[in-house]
Amino acid sequence: NTQATALTRQGRLAVYPSSTGQEACEVAAALVLQEQDWLFPSYRDTLAVVARGLDPVAALTLLRGDWHTGYDPRERRVAPLSTPLATQLPHAVGLAHAARLAGDEVVALAMVGDGGTSEGDFHEALNFAAVWRAPVVFFVQNNGFAISVPLAKQTAAPSLAHKA
Repeated sequence: NTQATALTRQGRLAVYPSSTGQEACEVAAALVLQEQDWLFPSYRDTLAVVARGLDPVAALTLLRGDWHTGYDPRERRVAPLSTPLATQLPHAVGLAHAARLAGDEVVALAMVGDGGTSEGDFHEALNFAAVWRAPVVFFVQNNGFAISVPLAKQTAAPSLAHKA
């Protein structure tokens, strides 16, 4: 986090959303995945991508702004880091649903921040996951802010679990 933030300040990365304070959560979540499982990270989950076995330079290539992604997603079963909020969630559901239909024992781990829970993609993904009984886990990391807006100002729900 510290080095990538410094690279952003130097202009060597276009953006780097730090995961300071939530490193343990995302690394632990990535480490419990089996080899056949898929990770669908948000833009703040670079450490989860590295914990899944990707080279840090490859993981940061997207954030440099000169490639779609710096790695083959199929190699480690890691979808590209998703910069737009929550757009990776319906993709995770689709992959999990397809795997279930094919009889493959695959779980998709879809990571999202608290701000992403206010996006339509979040609600659509949860609905389809429930309807299709897709083997997908939605991992909501609540750091109390939706980018720079306090959680209390971006949702009226008493908790993020109530949204689900």
